[in-house]
Amino acid sequence: MQLRVWQDARELYIRIWSVFKKFPYELNHISSQQIASVDSIHRNITEEQFEKMDALAYKLESGLKKLIESIQSKQANNDWDDSFIIKESNKLYTTTAD
Repeated sequence: MQLRVWQDARELYIRIWSVFKKFPYELNHISSQQIASVDSIHRNITEEQFEKMDALAYKLESGLKKLIESIQSKQANNDWDDSFIIKESNKLYTTTAD
C-alpha cells in the first residue's frame, strides 16, 4: 500500500522537474533548488512514519471514546462527582467599555 500523499508528491516532483529542466543555463542554480525542494517532500514521507502516527491517532481516539462513554454512563447512573470541577466567574474574560 502506498500513501496517496506520497504518490502526489512524486507526481509533483516529475512535473516540476519537467518544467525546470527547460530553463536556460543561467537559471540552473534556481531550477536545481526548486527541484531539490520538491524532491525532498516525497523522500520525507515514509509509510513507516505514517503507520506509527496512524496507530497513535487510533489509540488516542479509542481512549477518548472510552472516556466519554464512561463519563456518560456515570452521569446517567447519577454516579458523577463534579466536586473537582473548577467553577470560575466570567468576569475575568469580559471587557468593560471605558
